[in-house]
Amino acid sequence: MKDLLKNLLDAKSGLFKAQKEFKKALKERYHYLIDENTEDIRKDINNELELLLSSSTRLASTRIEIPSKGIGYNEASSLVLTRKPGLKRPHESYSSIDFTEIDEIDKNGDLRILPDPTERNDKEGFVKLSFLKTSGNMKQDRLISFYSFLKETVALSKEFKTFVSYHHWSDDQLPKVKCGDHLIQLDNQGFELHIKNYKAKTAYEEWNKIESSKLTNYDPNEFEEEEDSDDLHEPLTTMLAQFEIFDEVLLTQNERKKVLMQKAEDLRNRLLEFNKPYKILKKLLISS
Repeated sequence: MKDLLKNLLDAKSGLFKAQKEFKKALKERYHYLIDENTEDIRKDINNELELLLSSSTRLASTRIEIPSKGIGYNEASSLVLTRKPGLKRPHESYSSIDFTEIDEIDKNGDLRILPDPTERNDKEGFVKLSFLKTSGNMKQDRLISFYSFLKETVALSKEFKTFVSYHHWSDDQLPKVKCGDHLIQLDNQGFELHIKNYKAKTAYEEWNKIESSKLTNYDPNEFEEEEDSDDLHEPLTTMLAQFEIFDEVLLTQNERKKVLMQKAEDLRNRLLEFNKPYKILKKLLISS
């Protein structure tokens, strides 16, 4: 891997071949960091949880208003559960909460979503989901199963957020790991190297940032014509000089993401299997 990076930087001819070899090695060595997308599997888990909860209603016509606060822009005082998946604000057709973003299930079974520190007026969200435990309109055995899967999801989501924060989109809020003098910013898919610029004169110039998708775009001919923030030569040279440090951190994070994805896939597959009979029954009813 280190030799391939050196070949890329040293390439006088055959640059395309050097880029191709380096890209292939990157994807093989850090497969989970580069290719696996936590967002996709997170959506699958949420969709299956929504289906499980909605299918726990006794009748297709069931409509239950669940007390809530701090949810959405108008901070609705209730969310509606029907046979159609998703907890929604009254008179709206789309889900108001994502079960993979729940921060806490309290001892009563109520849900809490912590405020976003990047939003000045954001408040804690609360859903009194325990209201369903005493409802005659719910199949309580399925509700118990829902809570069991939801608790697993909340624990897993805390690990997911160490790769990307669903709420925090400012660069300062995204999760990073130390790599010597440098940083690696993790994301749903891929990563971004923040390589220390030792010649920086201002805070703005402190980091040379390279997305993993651009690591193979090195072309020394471009830099003879213009110098800009996309110049990869100097940060890649730094990466080569300290390759063992970068490699160790990337391999550690790749393994951590591998374990996380395996847990998530297991949870998703068990949810799919649990919901399968309901889906089959629903199709039979539609076709009859």
